[in-house]
Amino acid sequence: MMSYNFLMVLLFLYVNWSIGVKVACRTSNDASFETVCECTERTRTVNCSNRGLNEWPVGIPINTYYLGINNNSLRILPLFPKSIQSVHAAYNLLTDISTAFNDLPRLYNVYIQNNSITSLDNSLFKGSPSINKLDISSNQIHTIEPFTFANLQLSVIITTTFKGFVKIHLH
Repeated sequence: MMSYNFLMVLLFLYVNWSIGVKVACRTSNDASFETVCECTERTRTVNCSNRGLNEWPVGIPINTYYLGINNNSLRILPLFPKSIQSVHAAYNLLTDISTAFNDLPRLYNVYIQNNSITSLDNSLFKGSPSINKLDISSNQIHTIEPFTFANLQLSVIITTTFKGFVKIHLH
């Protein structure tokens, strides 16, 4: 007899498949569904880079450590799994990232260069104190609110000025 949870997962995947929603990773029980990302369970890695995505695929595992979503056409970032340690979201069309990196205590690396981000507010990294490396270069940032980087363990920020890249070592 199939469990209720298993049946709900199958129903969820069938509905999403029938309306054309892209599934990030497949479990052993949904082998008939095409996935758009490379998912490695052993390293908890999900790589959705270079997939031509303009919207988020469903089904990013909640135990993901590394998420690669470079070189797509994404405009927004999702709520990330609490286990996330490294986000690589460069070369997209991101504009508003205001709450994307909240409450992620294990997040260590953030690469969001070459997007269309215009401002960073001081609540951007609320509850994510472990961020060590941040690359915000080649965006259109004109405003960084005071204390945006307060309470972070940053060792390196990479940003852009009108003369080129600036690498700021903080520790």
